Amino acid sequence: MSSIYLFLLLSLLLLLLLLLPETLAAKKSKRKVQGKVIDRDNPNPNPNEGSGMEGQNQKTRRNTNSDSNNNNNNDSNDNSNNNNSSNSSSSSIPTVNISRLEYCEGCRASVLAYSQELHIYLQTLQAKGVPQYDAIDAQHLIEGICDKEEHFGRYNMAIKHSCIKLFADHQIQFVEAFQGNSSAHATITYSEVYSRSRRICVDVADACPAYSFDMDSVPISNRSTCRACEVIAHDLDVYLQVTNKRNKKSKQIDRQGDRQGDRPIEEALEEVCQRLGYLHQPFAWLETVCLDLLEERAEQIGDIKKFYDKVKATGLTPNKRLSGMICDEIYSCDKEGSRHRRGPKGHGSSNSNTNSNSKRENDNIEL
Repeated sequence: MSSIYLFLLLSLLLLLLLLLPETLAAKKSKRKVQGKVIDRDNPNPNPNEGSGMEGQNQKTRRNTNSDSNNNNNNDSNDNSNNNNSSNSSSSSIPTVNISRLEYCEGCRASVLAYSQELHIYLQTLQAKGVPQYDAIDAQHLIEGICDKEEHFGRYNMAIKHSCIKLFADHQIQFVEAFQGNSSAHATITYSEVYSRSRRICVDVADACPAYSFDMDSVPISNRSTCRACEVIAHDLDVYLQVTNKRNKKSKQIDRQGDRQGDRPIEEALEEVCQRLGYLHQPFAWLETVCLDLLEERAEQIGDIKKFYDKVKATGLTPNKRLSGMICDEIYSCDKEGSRHRRGPKGHGSSNSNTNSNSKRENDNIEL
């Protein structure tokens, strides 16, 4: 029995001796492998860092932050480029100087143009049987109105730019001036266009001085030929300033038979007479004088205008405005005294030595 136990014990010891070298070799090999992993993933071990996976996560987070920083830098560069592009674009946008006189006339012309467009539009609706109280598409009427040849073809570019500026700055208030029920006929009457022009150009846009609408508001006792001539000659002077010039090589011949660079006086006077009711209320007392100037005095006015332009071309300032020169020469108004020519705030005084252009204010408009 004891021999059996001795045999088992010896067998067990022999088995242990055989297995011990392999176990030690395996442990030594395992330590080497773990050492390689640690060295590969963390060549400069930091006791504050966690395991290799945490280190990889930290590395990933750093890369993400780096990418984010790079993206932010790229975004800032893009924004900088956009700002530079915007500044470059804004600096390349041309500006147009518009005098106060031109802005006023452009505003008046815009109100008349919109009234005419509205008149045609309402006529179309009425022909179709659309009820008068139905709403209209005002935006449709405004689009492209400043580019229409029938409204602004006769004017210089400053008047067109004035139209653009007016609708860009005051479109809502402009349309509000036309609110309410109206027929096609009512929109184009002299009194309606005049009142809307005054509201829009004086109260809303501040394009015209209020007294420019009061030149004809004089007592009946002062409604003389000279006073009417002052109003009409002033309108003619303004009209000639804001309308296109003829090509000096043009074969257009006016009543005098002379080729002129300016728009023929007869044509300009005819336009002024047709617009009297839109510019002045009351205006009936002005019509007789306007027709006399148109039918009988156009040649004489043309000569006066030539003389006036020659004086200005020398660099001198005429001692009278063109309106004063016309009325004094044709109707001898300088012999009747100044009471016939004294407009509101001195406006239209023929004896004034101040150049009519000297008090104009310039506005800038971006295209």
